[in-house]
Amino acid sequence: MKSLLLLLLVFVSLFTLAQTDAFNPPSSMENPQLDGYLKKRKPAILSIKIINQPASLQNVQVEYTLVQLGPQSQIKKYTKLNKEGAVKIVLDDNLPYQQIWLNIDGFLYTGIYVNSGLSITIDVAITKGKEVYLAGEGVQFSGIDGPLNTTMNKKTLFRKEEQDNCQSLLANGSIAAANNKSKIPAFLVTADSIYRQLREIDEQFIGQNPGYAWAIRNETKSLYFHWVSLPYNFSIMPDSIFQQMNAHQPYFMSNDGVAFYRQLCNYNVYRKDNPRAKVQMSDNIITIDSSNSYPKADILKLALMEKGKDNYLTAYPAILNSMHTEWCARVVRTKLAEAIGKQKEVDSLFAIAKNIQGNGLFIGNAIGQLPFGANMYRLDSLTNATDFIINLKAKFKGKAIIIDFWATWCAPCLSDIPRSKKLHEDNKDLPIEYVYLCTTGGSNEKVWKSRVVETKAPGTHIFVDDVVITELKRIFNAGGGFPAYVVIDLQGNASGSKIRFMGELDRNKLKLAAGL
Repeated sequence: MKSLLLLLLVFVSLFTLAQTDAFNPPSSMENPQLDGYLKKRKPAILSIKIINQPASLQNVQVEYTLVQLGPQSQIKKYTKLNKEGAVKIVLDDNLPYQQIWLNIDGFLYTGIYVNSGLSITIDVAITKGKEVYLAGEGVQFSGIDGPLNTTMNKKTLFRKEEQDNCQSLLANGSIAAANNKSKIPAFLVTADSIYRQLREIDEQFIGQNPGYAWAIRNETKSLYFHWVSLPYNFSIMPDSIFQQMNAHQPYFMSNDGVAFYRQLCNYNVYRKDNPRAKVQMSDNIITIDSSNSYPKADILKLALMEKGKDNYLTAYPAILNSMHTEWCARVVRTKLAEAIGKQKEVDSLFAIAKNIQGNGLFIGNAIGQLPFGANMYRLDSLTNATDFIINLKAKFKGKAIIIDFWATWCAPCLSDIPRSKKLHEDNKDLPIEYVYLCTTGGSNEKVWKSRVVETKAPGTHIFVDDVVITELKRIFNAGGGFPAYVVIDLQGNASGSKIRFMGELDRNKLKLAAGL
């Protein structure tokens, strides 16, 4: 009888973990029972269908960016709708409430949370062919996760300008305080006021739209604690703030949830009173394990993978061997296998490149050379991205290569290119080629040319189809956002983490990164 009762309790507990209940929160990622639930459940499925589309419409591209913990916080992937205007995407990670940024070319751009299953239907007869932003008439979210996504997108659009302004003020104030510790007291006052305003917006929306209050409040807390704690890296956070932050448990593998855990990991490792700060990966693991219980400690160690991605052969196994939570261990095993596979791919490409001669190597269609030394190309497609890497390495044989992945709309990218230009001009004697790969995503050739002329940065400039950019960043393990930098040193070793921003480099750091 006792055994039967125990089995019943376990079943009820696992059933509760699986629910997307409008009024009762699910298990957080820190629930120890989540391990057993994820081990038994099937991968979640995202289904997309466009109805009443013109018969002439073919090969609609679907771009989906998955948010995750690990060496990268976002992974971008592509697929296409079939001739019936539909596609089913089986998620690889099987993570709880994973956020996905979805761009169905010309039809819909939205953020979604997928836990068990979500279906999205777009009725072109209602949208009249116009792209819908987040949610609107003609777009229906259904399936188990449908009501949650309907509510969360509606919430994002609610008093959106005020929400965006609050988040911008919070982020900018946090970064300013992180760079100047004397600004922290004033920032805390401002942050508290912003948080109260965000909560007031939340509560007004909840009052008008009962249900999923737990989701709305949880995401706002993740956002707030991420930014309010950032200035305390390399210092000590007030206990009142730390206790609240440490007690918070995100429900979502979302931008805000992942940023929260990454920042909590950073604070654990880099806090002023940690004697092991910035030493070996083993020291970071000990710091986290000694300060946190499981599964939280294992979740925080997933964030450590970003710090160890260049030394993955030693760092990832060390993290894996310290894991007590199976779903976290599975993430590490998967990323270790991917890193090994990528390195083999890169090594084989560079081995081929050594045997290629000549200057007629294709890295894009030549557009021309600008007076300040910018060689312009456009690369719309390739059979595969590996051809480009081989040709690029062979074209600049005898040189280290710094690859700058950027976008015309990316403010940090545009502010860093002039610093890259100065570094280039001040160190012309060094055998380094500067290659700027600008994504076509969200831009066009006219805007790209204008940005290049504005910056007047010498080097190789290539306007690259976003699909190719994504594949190149995958091969180089270069992160999910912009800007991102890859260094191929003189020895042919590629690294996606030696450069964070070009503005942080001087001559000595540049030579070290380039293997000179």
